[in-house]
Amino acid sequence: MAAPVVHISYGVCEGPGVARRFRAHLESQGITFTKDPEAADVLIGHSGGCLMIPETKQPKRVVLIGLPWWPGKPIHRALREKLIDEYRQLPTGYVWRKLSWNALYFWRVDRTIRMWRALKQGSLWQVSGDITVVRNERDTYFSPDLGSLQFSQPIRVITMPGIHDDCWHNPEAYLSVVQS
Repeated sequence: MAAPVVHISYGVCEGPGVARRFRAHLESQGITFTKDPEAADVLIGHSGGCLMIPETKQPKRVVLIGLPWWPGKPIHRALREKLIDEYRQLPTGYVWRKLSWNALYFWRVDRTIRMWRALKQGSLWQVSGDITVVRNERDTYFSPDLGSLQFSQPIRVITMPGIHDDCWHNPEAYLSVVQS
C-alpha cells in the first residue's frame, strides 16, 4: 500500500514552521504533503485548523487533532493552561522556537477570523468523510466530555497522552493515526 498524500489545515498561530518536526517525521516514512486538499488522501486539521477542513469533491479520510471544543470554558483560560503545560513538560528551547513561529503566524488575522466564524456557525460538525478525532489527555482546548460532540455522521475517537500541541513535538505517536 502506498503512503498517503496529506494536506494539513493549521490552527491559530500555526503553519509549516510549527509543524516542522511532524512533517519531517511523516516524510521520513514516505508520506508526502500537498497544499491542494483535492490531491490529498488524508486531510489533517489541528486545533482551529479543524474548523477549516475544506469540502472536497471526493470524501477523504479526515484526522482532527485537538478540536477547539470545550463549551463554557473561556479561550483565555485554555490558552493560559496550555502555555503552563508547555513550559512544564517540554524543553525550554523547543517552547521558545515554537512561540517564535506562533508570533510570526499570529499576523494571519483573516484566517483566525474565519476560524472563529466557522466555530460560531457550527461548520465543524458538517465535516464529511472517514473521520478520526484525536483528543490528548491534557488538552486544554478539547473537552473530555466526548458526548458533547455534535458530528452529523459517525466518527472514530482516539484518546492519546499529551498536551494540546503534542503532535508537533511528538510526531511518532501520530503516524499510525495518519496511516490507518
